Amino acid sequence: MTARSWCSGCAVAKPSRPNLTRAQVRTLENLAAGRDSWFGLHGQSEFGGHHQTMQSLKRKLFVSATHQITPTGRAALKAFEGK
Repeated sequence: MTARSWCSGCAVAKPSRPNLTRAQVRTLENLAAGRDSWFGLHGQSEFGGHHQTMQSLKRKLFVSATHQITPTGRAALKAFEGK
């Protein structure tokens, strides 16, 4: 047996919690609540980091090109929150 943990008799692996950073979660929460993605940011460094956060969320298809949360993004946020 390998180092992986296998469930005997399980055909499908359990879905895991998405790997999201704190900034990504905050951005998705803002968009899901109908706020601007940058709501609550302060200072030049936070706004600069926000650009990279948005790019990463777009690459994961959690946010559309028009900065709207996608159904995939809503599902990831819901899975992250454990609901």
